[in-house]
Amino acid sequence: EKHRDNLDSATATNLEKTISSLLDTGVAGLIESDLAASLAMVEPSEYNGYRRFDVDRFENLALYVLESAGPSFKTAINKYLWYIDFGYFREQTRSITGSQYLRFPHGPIPKSYDFLFAGMVEKGSLEVEEVTAKAYSGERYSAKTKANMDLFQGNELKLIDSFIAALRGRSSKQLSDMTHKENAYIVTKDRQPISYRHANDLSFKPAQAKAKKPMVAKG
Repeated sequence: EKHRDNLDSATATNLEKTISSLLDTGVAGLIESDLAASLAMVEPSEYNGYRRFDVDRFENLALYVLESAGPSFKTAINKYLWYIDFGYFREQTRSITGSQYLRFPHGPIPKSYDFLFAGMVEKGSLEVEEVTAKAYSGERYSAKTKANMDLFQGNELKLIDSFIAALRGRSSKQLSDMTHKENAYIVTKDRQPISYRHANDLSFKPAQAKAKKPMVAKG
């Protein structure tokens, strides 16, 4: 896509067909596996919420969002994930999934989410449907397997549920518009990673979203 302008139409079309064929024969799973490993190698920093990327947490959080909110377009899923990760970081100074989020025209998106979702589709945990309508067109996802929420702690689950409940029912456009008003999005340059340090500036704060800080044993 980046170098499409350098190719003639016939070459670009042939490349798309070749790539689609490879993805259909299992390469998507290999890409997802290698990509997850690559993302996990990134040292904890302000751009991944001081947590190495955890593909299991990412995939199961996405599944849980779809279980709770129902089939959703990828734009909406990405906004749920962003608000949940940044909302938890605001309370605990650590993200839930370790995802890096980039600033794109439709709002924040998890880095390489398209390949990660493609891998989930191939594994059978996600189902994708191409929707074409006057109001909105795009890929709508639904969960095909149940999320493993044993991966998350009690305070994480509490915050996840509160954010999903507060965001549920909003359209992809409404969610996108919400993120456009957040300072974290405003101050970040296009296609650059969004620092979790801006989590404290989130204007969207569900009443029950605050996570209880874990108790520290004395002595």
